[in-house]
Amino acid sequence: MERLTRDKDTCTQDAVVLLRQEMSGAVKHICSGIAEQLAIMQNNQNRCSSSGSGSSGACLEQLQVVLHLVTSPFFRPAVVDGQLVQMLAEFLLAVPAEGPGGEAGSVAEFSNTLLHVLEALSQQPEHVTRFPDAFLQHLMPALCSVISTNSSHSDTRFFCLRMMSDVLAIYLTDPDMYSAVLAQQLLQPQQAAPRRNSSSNGRLFEVTAVLDALLRQHVVPLVPVLLEQEEPMPLYALKLLGGILEVNSGYVSVVESLQLSHCFFEF
Repeated sequence: MERLTRDKDTCTQDAVVLLRQEMSGAVKHICSGIAEQLAIMQNNQNRCSSSGSGSSGACLEQLQVVLHLVTSPFFRPAVVDGQLVQMLAEFLLAVPAEGPGGEAGSVAEFSNTLLHVLEALSQQPEHVTRFPDAFLQHLMPALCSVISTNSSHSDTRFFCLRMMSDVLAIYLTDPDMYSAVLAQQLLQPQQAAPRRNSSSNGRLFEVTAVLDALLRQHVVPLVPVLLEQEEPMPLYALKLLGGILEVNSGYVSVVESLQLSHCFFEF
């Protein structure tokens, strides 16, 4: 496909544009179908029913098409948007830990494909920074939920921890996305509120506020739990916490309040 984009023929270029548009629509259609199927599976599970396992498997398998598209440099810009990230986050929370009866295999395969789709997205800084609302308000809390759930497989929890660390590193190290000084000002109401004197400054203000709330409410409180998990999760958790402290020293007080200071010397 990349070769076709360099073709100078007008008809070929028109076809390429239309193909991208069609694939964008196809991804939305596939995700809508998956969302409906997951809702049906949850209802069936609540009623201890396993009807329709064949159709559910076929529907869930279509996520492999999404994986192919988001890993393609040609299709990715056309199919990735905030809505897709939000829907994938919802899938992560909605997928049952174990499928009933004949659905067990299809659910496990779907979960594995979903994780690889999310991994592909988390490794693309241009998309992570383009859709901060979807990543920070939907995907990151979903990853934290999976990481903190004992019913999730240990490999799945570590996979999610690694993705969360990758995404947070992108935001924390981008000066256009996060400001430690601004974050500390937001926590001190007695000071005058920072001025948003431009659209770029306004975006920095909003992303910093959302990211800091995420760190304080979801990410940092996970560390004590992660330290009790099997390797390599404790070391990875400390690495994540160390990265946060390196960017924003204001979190030293949070670490002390959680009595985590000694952990850096024990591992």
